[in-house]
Parts: sequence; structure tokens; C-alpha cells
Amino acid sequence: MTMRFFHRALAFALLLLALGTHRLQAQDSPPVQQQRPPDPSAKSESAAPKLKKVWTNDDFFSRSGQVSGSAAEHHSKSTYSFSNGATFLTPANGQIVHPGEIVHFDVSIAPGRSEGPLGLMSPLGASNEIRESAPYSFSLKIPRDERGVGGGSPLIGIQPITAFGKVLGKQEFGLGGIEVDVEESEMPTKLSAYSGGRSQYGPPGLKFFGAGQQESLVIAATFSNGDVLNVINSTYVRLISENPKVVSVGEEGILTSLGPGNTTITVSYALEAQTMQISIPVSVTISNSVIVLNPLSLDFGDQPVGSTNKTLQVTLTNHSLGPITIYKFEIRAEVRESDDCTSAPLPPNGGCTISITFVPFRAGPSRGVIYILNSFSVGPSLPVAGNGI
Repeated sequence: MTMRFFHRALAFALLLLALGTHRLQAQDSPPVQQQRPPDPSAKSESAAPKLKKVWTNDDFFSRSGQVSGSAAEHHSKSTYSFSNGATFLTPANGQIVHPGEIVHFDVSIAPGRSEGPLGLMSPLGASNEIRESAPYSFSLKIPRDERGVGGGSPLIGIQPITAFGKVLGKQEFGLGGIEVDVEESEMPTKLSAYSGGRSQYGPPGLKFFGAGQQESLVIAATFSNGDVLNVINSTYVRLISENPKVVSVGEEGILTSLGPGNTTITVSYALEAQTMQISIPVSVTISNSVIVLNPLSLDFGDQPVGSTNKTLQVTLTNHSLGPITIYKFEIRAEVRESDDCTSAPLPPNGGCTISITFVPFRAGPSRGVIYILNSFSVGPSLPVAGNGI
């Protein structure tokens, strides 16, 4: 494999990585997309309405009611398949690095597992060196802000580093990988929470109008060196919902409304013996919708991975003055479902039954949403939670 081909392959891989890791970007007033509550009085066209945002189950992967504050408990961003042909000798997996720092990597290649040159790639950029042979030593400069991160992903938090070189006899290039934890070395001087409208949360706080709605938080931290960074993925940050039956907290600060009531989201930034906190008041109001789900959300609790031994039912009732057509559901959760809702339009006061079976694909907490598409309005949505064991 020629060096020219390797450079082209590396550039293409970085492009794919940038497109595939598009996430929130925080600047002076960090933006985040907010899902507005639907207007229950507005009728849609006869065709099934299009959702503005469809979340995957990974967006809701979290511990119940919180995102933990340790690196080991954070959900890994590394989803790549490696040949295990490369071993990172230094740094250690999960090592803390800082914005602007130049980090040195030493890699060992197993005999007969790779051919051609080797480089490093990550959302943080590519290594300054490309090595044709051992010793495989590389340097990578950590960006100072989100502008240097692929796809606009937040800089702060766990970032994957991939040893990029051709697997012997295959058109594959992932030889191995580790993760680094990008963190500031000091406490922030200020924490702020922002919404999609670039407005800071304050009294009266964040409001949801229905179950199954989502809001993405951006936590902007201001540091004494002048950095203003989104720290929602920081391993120093912990988010807790005071009442997780009202609103749950998921990966990357995704809030999901579950039922009516009030809660407070506490954001804690802890470094060594120092802690800084802010609080976000949240309320959930369930209006008298024309399409009513009972219950408003499902929690399957603990269940063995791959099993299908628990099914819960939800009733859907049409409280409008005319018939409503229920379309095929958008399922963004680790579940299977069957129903008698789509066979014919629901008449006024008519109902149907939805049977949901939780099928955990992996160990750990799982959160998702089922979108009830219909001919009347956008929504409602059914939040689903469970824990694979």
C-alpha cells in the first residue's frame, strides 16, 4: 500500500468520523436543539407526520435518574470494531489530558497483523506522524475548543483514539484503540445551563408539556484561562434528577419527561475536594390531550440480556370528536411491540391496546421512546426504560 493511498484512506476515515460523530457544539452561548411541545388543537395532513428529531436508544443510555461522575461509569464513545493488531503501550487507557496539550503515544503492532504505514486518528484530529515501521511513536495535539473536534462534538470528556493502518489481507484499517479523557486542570469559575434558544435556564426553569418529550442540556463552564467549554460529557460532572419519575437524565444530558410533577436537575462539577453546583427547576404538565396513553411511561426494571420474559400493556384512547388513524409506530427503544391500534381508525372514545416486550441487547440501563404517529397531531410519545443484567 502506497503512502498516497494511506493518506487518502486516512482523510476518508476522518471524514466519516466527523459525519458520524455530529453532536452538540458549545460556544459563548452554546446551542442545543429543543423539541417543542405539539399543539393538540392543530390537525395534521393525512400523511403520517414527520418527526423533527428521532433519537436512537444510545441517546437515552444512562443510569436511572443520573449521569455518573466517574470515567469508568460513563458510556464509552468507542463503537469501532478492531482487529486487535495494535496495542497502546502509552498512555494508559482513560488517561486525563488537557486542552492544548501535546500527547505522545507508543503503539506495538503484533507480528503479521498489519501491512503498510500506521497513523492515529480520532475526533480530536490525526497524529502529526505516519510511521512505516517500528518504533510506532506518535504525537497528537489536543484542540483548545470544539472548533477542533470532528463533527462539532464537545471537546471535554471521553474521546476515542484509533490506530489506523491496513489489516493484513483485508480492506480494514482499525488495528486497535484506547480512550483519553479530555478535562481542564482547574475548577471552573462559573457554570451555566443553556437551551436550544440560547437562553440560560433560570426561574421558572424548564417546562415540558407531555410525557416522552426530550431536552438536551448544554452545560457551559467558564475557566480562569478564558476557556468556555461544554462540559456535559465531563467525567467531573454529575447530573441528578430529584424526582426521576417526573424527568430522567440520560447520556449527554438528555432529559426525558415521564410524568406530571416537579423536579430539580442538580448539576455538580467536582474536582478533587472542590465542588460547584447549579440547579435547574423542571416541571411536567400533562394536558388533556385528545390521544391519551395509560400509563404514561413504562419501566421494566431488571431483565436478563436477550430475554423476552416480560410484557407490559398500554391503552390508547381517542378523546376527540372524530376518528383518528394510528400509523405504524416509530420505535427507538430495545423493545418489541404488538397492537390493535393500526387496523382501523379509532372512533371517538374508542380505544386500543399496545403490548410492549423489553428485549435488552446489552447489560446496563436502557432508555428509549416510542412515537405514536397519528392523523391528528404530533405525539403522544411513550418513554420506555429497563436495565439489562
